[in-house]
Amino acid sequence: MANQEQVKLLKQGVEVWNRWREGNIGAEVDLSSADLDTQIRTYRILVTLHRGIDLSGADFSGANLTNANLSDADLSDANLSGADLTNADLSGANLSGANLSGANLSGANLSGAKISDAVFLDANLSNVDLSGLDLSGKQLSPLLLRPDNLAGTKFKGINFSKTDLSWIDLSETDLKEMVVSQKW
Repeated sequence: MANQEQVKLLKQGVEVWNRWREGNIGAEVDLSSADLDTQIRTYRILVTLHRGIDLSGADFSGANLTNANLSDADLSDANLSGADLTNADLSGANLSGANLSGANLSGANLSGAKISDAVFLDANLSNVDLSGLDLSGKQLSPLLLRPDNLAGTKFKGINFSKTDLSWIDLSETDLKEMVVSQKW
């Protein structure tokens, strides 16, 4: 269950939140099961939930983050398992080490996001914009990019050099400017 004091702080915007985070280093952030979509619309924090907000290590498991603008946010090591991130803007976000298992990322924008060591087990990645990600030389498991969850996904500018894609069905995906050199 979400910590209501933390939800109240979050509603006050990026500056207040980041100041609190700096003064409470190591504090456990629990926003699990929070319906932030409703709060985003009600409190107009859609505009403030972006550009450098520090949500590293936060627990968003099961949270509703539909349409959230989390561009350039620090979500490293965050727990986003089971979260609804439908149509969320995560462009440029730091998702390194984040757990997105079972998350719904349908229609989300992940262009330019940092996803090293992120876990996407059973995540819905349909219609996701993955433009500009550098996945060169990375071992991608079928759990990250499964054929059944890539419908409409954009791969523009992604570097898949030395990446084994033999198990992926890329039909109906945008492969413009995708870089593929040799198999790993």
